[in-house]
Amino acid sequence: MEPCTKKESEDIVKAKGIRTIESHLYADLVQIYTDGLSDETILKGGAGIHTTLLDDATSLTSYGVRNTASNFSCELFAIQEALREYINLNDADRTRRLVNYCDSLAAFEAILQER
Repeated sequence: MEPCTKKESEDIVKAKGIRTIESHLYADLVQIYTDGLSDETILKGGAGIHTTLLDDATSLTSYGVRNTASNFSCELFAIQEALREYINLNDADRTRRLVNYCDSLAAFEAILQER
């Protein structure tokens, strides 16, 4: 994806995201969208995963995450569960490359630092 900053307008960030997604539409990829969030007012968090396979089959999975989870930990949990879903795909789908769309640069950076 084209780099984005918090100083850019919502429209610019959205346009960059759409261009990135469109560049992958016809590729032989498993596409996974992940998101995590927490709500301190109710002390709960959650994670969501939307998976699209080449044949346009889709799945949507949501998880409740333990009490007092942070946004960051919910994002990491969503990515972890998405990778589990990918590993459990049938052999034909698992041979395709995976692209994971996520709005948390900090989560991806933390994963890369652990490599």
